[in-house]
Amino acid sequence: MTPEQAQTYMMMLKMGQFEAYDRELDRLLIEQDPLSELVLTLACCMSDRRETISVLHNYLLDHPADQAAIFNPLMARLRECCRAGTMAPAEIAAQLWELAAVNDYREPWDKLLDYLPEYELWDEGLISEAVFERCFKSHFLDGVKLDPWSLQHMEHRKRGLLERLRDWMTP
Repeated sequence: MTPEQAQTYMMMLKMGQFEAYDRELDRLLIEQDPLSELVLTLACCMSDRRETISVLHNYLLDHPADQAAIFNPLMARLRECCRAGTMAPAEIAAQLWELAAVNDYREPWDKLLDYLPEYELWDEGLISEAVFERCFKSHFLDGVKLDPWSLQHMEHRKRGLLERLRDWMTP
């Protein structure tokens, strides 16, 4: 098992993705011949998630993972999900928040926090979902930050204009 795999598995466990982790461990148990000491240890503590995280953490202390080797493909996969519409922007933003947290906001994971201010505004009901999605996609996919307040103001003005037009046209 590579350090990058170990960190990925630890992130899965910290994020509550137990079934995905179990599938990966089962795959390793089938594919590795002979089994590494780490995989054997993980298999022995399968039912104790905290012990599993501790084992992975201790392994990573001696075998540091290349953060870019984990971060870059993960970000590419999340961007593709956003482009394809297979994950909602709010779901991606929540996952970015979790990824930053489970990695203790270390470099490069701390960069994920840059995508979250609009998510917080939407989550608190200060901007509409449409404004959040437009701001998030622009920043996450294209690297262009939009001003959510200006967009929210334009949305309100448009809505008010449409209501006045509807009132004017209604006899």
